[in-house]
Amino acid sequence: MKSFNKQIFASASFIRAHFLLIMFFPVLLAVCGQDPDFNFTINVSGGGYGYDLVIGFSLDASDKYDPGIDKYAPPPSPPGTFDAALWWNNDRWYSQIVHGDTSDLIEHAWNIQLQYPENDFISLHWDNGCIAPLGTFILQDAFGGELVNVDMTAVDNVTLDNPELRTIQLKVTPKLYFPKQPPAGFEFTPIPVSGTFISTITINGQSAKGCDWLAAFDENGNCAGSRSLIINDGLAWTNIPIYGDDSTTPDVDEGMNRGEKFVLKLWDASSGLILEYPESFDCWSNQRGAPMPGCGGVGKSYNFSDEK
Repeated sequence: MKSFNKQIFASASFIRAHFLLIMFFPVLLAVCGQDPDFNFTINVSGGGYGYDLVIGFSLDASDKYDPGIDKYAPPPSPPGTFDAALWWNNDRWYSQIVHGDTSDLIEHAWNIQLQYPENDFISLHWDNGCIAPLGTFILQDAFGGELVNVDMTAVDNVTLDNPELRTIQLKVTPKLYFPKQPPAGFEFTPIPVSGTFISTITINGQSAKGCDWLAAFDENGNCAGSRSLIINDGLAWTNIPIYGDDSTTPDVDEGMNRGEKFVLKLWDASSGLILEYPESFDCWSNQRGAPMPGCGGVGKSYNFSDEK
């Protein structure tokens, strides 16, 4: 009878816990997720001239003019010469940052007004390396995408050659962002036993991004440590602690054991792909968090390829 009562109590507790989780999950998201807080720059050029147009979200901004945040653009240059500006709330802008809030994760659209130079070519360039985790970014004509319909997370430039296309729309839908949360599968258990792996990281020969994550996995496939990359002087660095296996929990494999090899995997934020370095590493040692001798190093660089 006691066993039956315990089962009833456990079932009731399980149902109650799941009910509370369902009820408060949106609140947990709002607490753990970060309000949209980023700037995004597009360089628009033509006829030998160019401007940086900046949009973005900030908790400190309004949807109107904010001194020190937004920047008005002057009236357009004479016809036949290049000109570009954001059009928002019936004004021209070089920079227009709007209010960012977790309760406002909807599409925001900025118009980009264009005036073509004599050769009728305008180029737009942007850095798409770290924007995918922030939201969706679409560049589209005013006709619903009949002439221009670009996923800006997939490409980093577009050239326009139709002088009748004088307005395009930049449509951004921000996401709830978890800047400190590792990608799925990159979770690990930190313990006092660890050694740090240092190096620079490239993807297809180009520097990785600060939003990319590197992880180390032991021979049993357990994640023994992960960390986002650090950008310094244009290079992507990692200083990832690789944790050992906790001897006090023999039934759980938390990480590395002496003599065990590890592999490195890189989460490419721009593509969402997980890339694996083709060679394993046989150099792990417990340095109590200090760099591991003969394992990576300041002068070392490792290239990850997304080519199959």
